[in-house]
Amino acid sequence: FIGWFCFVLFGGVGFTALPMDLILGFIDRPRPVSPVEYNMKKNAYGNRAQELMVVGNSLKEREKELEGKKGFAIRRQKKKLTTELNKFKQAVLVLEEDWETVKRAKENKGENALLSISRLALGVITAILTLLWTIHIVFGILITINGVPLLGFLNVLLEAIEDSGVQVMATLVFAALNFHLLACVVKGCFKFGMRVFCLFPIHPMRVGDTPLNSFLFNLVLILFGTCAVVMFSHEAFRDFSRLTAADVIFGAQTRHLDFFKVFYQNNVFLFTFLVWSVVTLIYLLCKPRDESALLPNPSSGGVKAKG
Repeated sequence: FIGWFCFVLFGGVGFTALPMDLILGFIDRPRPVSPVEYNMKKNAYGNRAQELMVVGNSLKEREKELEGKKGFAIRRQKKKLTTELNKFKQAVLVLEEDWETVKRAKENKGENALLSISRLALGVITAILTLLWTIHIVFGILITINGVPLLGFLNVLLEAIEDSGVQVMATLVFAALNFHLLACVVKGCFKFGMRVFCLFPIHPMRVGDTPLNSFLFNLVLILFGTCAVVMFSHEAFRDFSRLTAADVIFGAQTRHLDFFKVFYQNNVFLFTFLVWSVVTLIYLLCKPRDESALLPNPSSGGVKAKG
């Protein structure tokens, strides 16, 4: 049940953020830069790093001042400090990514063409999967006539592949659709952490540079989300998942529990997921790129909190 909240909140964000970030990654890919442009950006990023160091030291001093103190006012100050620390971590991550982009542009003379094309292709594929899932949720689950979905859509496709004698291919397609949902959950959590700072800090997964706590955080998130994804897939592909353990657990037992059946039988989570996905799409179309939460303050030469 808790996994559904993770799936709706983060999966709804990742539904749009995953393909959009992949396509933007292709558009904003590192390109060759001249020595003059490289030195200008290097100096600018160096100045930003110095400003962030000042902010970090200030936050560290405030944290020491509040350590050991109690009271309602102190709790409010600690909560505000936690939000500012999350903003600081986000600003540092944005700076690191910007610097890595410029460094690759200088040292490698841009990004490998194969990697850029692969990112674009993956972005298009995930965009198509998102569109297919959206159509299937609306017409294959939510809209029914006498309890029967209006369209079979992906369910019919999987059954057709299975009946053709290539059962392995049907399993691979089914696995790809589910893996896409889990990838949306992880991506949505990261995107949520890059924009909303009052709940938890960001936990990015980077090759060769992922802290252990980020591994554990994302692992727990995937474990919570997996239960919801399995139940959602059973609901989406009832005919394909017939006579399975998931059919017994989710179709015959969980769905009819006294408290939880109100949510499942009325598709509360699916309606919320769909509405939240549309809201996220509109928001990300207006603000597609992640910006530093701490912007340069032109009046003082330092940095200030964004918003």
